[in-house]
Amino acid sequence: MFNSLEAEQFKSIFRSHPAGVAIITLQDNGRPMGFTATSVISVSVSPPVIVFSIQGSSSSLQALEHSESVIIHFLDERHVDLAGRFSTPGIDRFLDTAWQTLETGEPYLLEVDTWVRCTLIHRMQAGSSLIIQARPESAAVKEARTPMIYHDRAFCGVSKTGEHS
Repeated sequence: MFNSLEAEQFKSIFRSHPAGVAIITLQDNGRPMGFTATSVISVSVSPPVIVFSIQGSSSSLQALEHSESVIIHFLDERHVDLAGRFSTPGIDRFLDTAWQTLETGEPYLLEVDTWVRCTLIHRMQAGSSLIIQARPESAAVKEARTPMIYHDRAFCGVSKTGEHS
């Protein structure tokens, strides 16, 4: 029998549901900002559209509400420390991170092989989070590696168990 869903029960369900891991970076009045995100999804190929969300308590929220563009960095299993750093509140996440700025102003992380620069086209409040719709404008895609996922409160790599056609 179905009863009302408790907050802890809801969290428990999603702890067992793996999610890809990305770092989203942007510029805020000339300074770099960024955060780890496990909510990045592709929703359309034609035209290309990406959607992600940010918690209302995030230190990057205010800058993201006013930003016109971001870079979404897609992490692989080598980036566990980077994912942890960009999810840690109250620190300078760029301090010990190799990064440069694109001509368009966004900071990008040098050790991440695959990233997409996006223009932000729509924002929508959803509970205590903000959902952002983004249009990919340019990308860097290098060698495919083992992806990173977030599962049961941990960043980890994945291995293939079989091919699916």
